[in-house]
Amino acid sequence: MAWNRLRTVGIWFTHAYTAATTSTPRIEPAAGDRVVRWTLSEPAPETWWAVLRAPEQGAFEEVARVRAGPGVG
Repeated sequence: MAWNRLRTVGIWFTHAYTAATTSTPRIEPAAGDRVVRWTLSEPAPETWWAVLRAPEQGAFEEVARVRAGPGVG
């Protein structure tokens, strides 16, 4: 999953091992930090997802890697 703070359209979400796609990510405050939340279009248990972000000018960088659970959340 990847996003850029300045672009909200034309963003692609892909995963190499499943046909699941993601919803648009939501950035929410959480105890002085930020949390990114999204849902999957279908369950993809045990798959790994990398969260990438790009600064205003620059290349994407990995900020997290998470493993999907049994549901879509």
